[in-house]
Amino acid sequence: MTSERNGKKVALIIDSLNLGGAEKSVAILSRFLTEKGYDVYIFIDNHSGGTSYKYKGKIVWMSSIRTGNKKRDYRYRAYYLKKLKDQLCIKVSISFMEDYNFINILADTGDKKIVSVRTYLSSRKSEWPETDQLYRSLIPRLYNKADYVTTMTEAQGKDLEKNYKVFPKKIKIIPNISDLNIISWKGITKVVSPKLCGNSVVTIGRLVDVKAQWHLIRAMVKVINNIPDANLYILGTGPNYGALKWLSQRLGISANIHFEGFVENVSTYLLQAKLYVHTSKAEGFGNAVLDAFSAKVPVICCDVPSSPRELLAPGTEYNGMLQNAEYAEYGVLVPAPDENKENNSVILSKSENVLADAMLKILSDKQLHDIYSEKSYQRSKDFLPKKIIGDWIKLIEG
Repeated sequence: MTSERNGKKVALIIDSLNLGGAEKSVAILSRFLTEKGYDVYIFIDNHSGGTSYKYKGKIVWMSSIRTGNKKRDYRYRAYYLKKLKDQLCIKVSISFMEDYNFINILADTGDKKIVSVRTYLSSRKSEWPETDQLYRSLIPRLYNKADYVTTMTEAQGKDLEKNYKVFPKKIKIIPNISDLNIISWKGITKVVSPKLCGNSVVTIGRLVDVKAQWHLIRAMVKVINNIPDANLYILGTGPNYGALKWLSQRLGISANIHFEGFVENVSTYLLQAKLYVHTSKAEGFGNAVLDAFSAKVPVICCDVPSSPRELLAPGTEYNGMLQNAEYAEYGVLVPAPDENKENNSVILSKSENVLADAMLKILSDKQLHDIYSEKSYQRSKDFLPKKIIGDWIKLIEG
């Protein structure tokens, strides 16, 4: 080491600051830690992605070695990360998502190591069968060497304990931060641009299979048939853009479906939205849901493991058996999406009908809409920066 480790030097380790909920969380955390007097270093290895989110701190490029063998790559990259940690005298290293968590733990310099799990891992095993097998091998061996393993929900923590053999004493629950810069807790700042049309519905997320935007687009057929000025605004980019755009055209509703691409300041849409809908099939937490809460927008979520139920219906248990809409304390839960992304028929499935009917009810019933608007705002206060950053500092300092 070049000098004594500074207790205020904190490394945040992730792929990039370009798109994605975990990346946004890192950017937000970097800003608040910097404001608290920490020297923040953001270690990233995606050299071409740029930065989509505002951050504070110094960017440090890690090794981006890829040999095709993941275990070998972890060792190589950990070797270089360890050298960087030593050079910068890092005291605390906080990593996000599994690959970077493994590298962080392997790059042991005597620093405090905190790893952050950003998804409900068991729900992704059908998508990542080979990766899941690797995770089930490495997580028990490596995560239990970390000082702390953070999750965003209790359900994630139970999943790690039961299915990945992580010691319960290591697991700490730290939710994401509700952080919309233009939100004033004394009132909502007026936004005039962009101009959303009619009964505007917003959804936010990468255009990938797990986010299941096709499920929402198909439900919009029934919504538009009953409320012709209903418009869906899809915020996000990804490989499914072409297929989703074609689906909206095939269903004859393309004039009402708006693909807005990546939007950093989502509040410019949410503050004008009448409804926010989240159809993800697997969700670690859902930053966008927090943003909708902050903007006083009623929320509908598909009932899948981890965050939707904990956010909308705290204190209730997920059982995977939801058949009809559940009008919960802080929003509406509907059944999980069908596995029918290739279906371009105008005939909706049962779960699509349930989603459409819930949307219609919120959009057409002003009293119900206003109740859930206020409930969203109340719920957002449970995730204010002061409390969540305090939880992070307790781990850093403890």
